[in-house]
Amino acid sequence: MPLYERLDLVDALAVSLEDETATWFAFWHGQQTLVDALVAPLAGNHLLRMAVTSVGMFDKAARAKGAPPFCVCLENGTVLDAAAMVIATPAFHAARIFRSLSQAASALLENYRYDSIARLNLGYYWEDVRGKIPSTPPVEYPLTYINKLWGGDPRSGRAPDGCVLIQAGVRYDPAKGVAPHSNGDLAGEFAALFGLPETPLFEEVCLWDYDEPLMWLDDDFPARMDRLRYALPDGVAVAGSDYINPRYLRPTLAERVESGVAAAQRVMAAL
Repeated sequence: MPLYERLDLVDALAVSLEDETATWFAFWHGQQTLVDALVAPLAGNHLLRMAVTSVGMFDKAARAKGAPPFCVCLENGTVLDAAAMVIATPAFHAARIFRSLSQAASALLENYRYDSIARLNLGYYWEDVRGKIPSTPPVEYPLTYINKLWGGDPRSGRAPDGCVLIQAGVRYDPAKGVAPHSNGDLAGEFAALFGLPETPLFEEVCLWDYDEPLMWLDDDFPARMDRLRYALPDGVAVAGSDYINPRYLRPTLAERVESGVAAAQRVMAAL
């Protein structure tokens, strides 16, 4: 909550679920609200839709002539220079980007494993859903979460009166695709599982092959991330969910923001 207060987003929050452990929130107008608030303070030049192919260091001759330590190579052949860098890309991209800068850092991120999740959003009438959706996912189906946002609840108004928005995460194997036993009809498979109408009022499925790091669960993950920091030269740091040692099963939003602050502090000495 202190983070939302600092970003002036308290009024943008809608209650999604309350249980004995916590209150879970969604955003009235979607997660882009948070993205916009985080981006707003950024200063300087923004290069959009410009992929980075690699990062490296200028050689001693160039640096003797005044070049800064680091260079960033873009896919169109442009080379940018930098006194310091915070790399905030997923690990599977960073493994490629770091090959010219640090083979040791690149090797630590090779074959980084992720959980693949399909995010399912379905809209129904109240009367078609009540009593049918459990509060916790059934163990026999690869659900990672289920949230229900009821229309008419002033705390969660993401659905019209008399309706409910169901949000669910379904684990899948990218090699086999989503809902392989239902010809890819994930919404239909979900509806059949809980006895819901075959045709929802609203349906949206988003696929995330690289949704959440599975590496968090490895016993050696904290040590691997410590080695990664030592493998990077002074003035370079990483930030993001893939590099956090979560206090619990997955890092909170506050921990993810702390990751960015810590990375900035590590490279400050180079500026």
